[in-house]
Amino acid sequence: MSTQDPAIKALWVALCMMLALVVGVAAGILAWLGGQHPPGAILIGGGAFGGTVTLALMIKNALSG
Repeated sequence: MSTQDPAIKALWVALCMMLALVVGVAAGILAWLGGQHPPGAILIGGGAFGGTVTLALMIKNALSG
């Protein structure tokens, strides 16, 4: 278990959220440009956001040991 400062952990979570936001917005825009209706594109973007947050935090935890 790591003994990192809580402020550093919060910054890592914020970084993962920012990355996920970019991925989610890009997925939503690409879905909309691909012919999805706006509600469907929003759902696709939300799914991409959730998946990216989960994956990024799991990778961060695995690398920090």
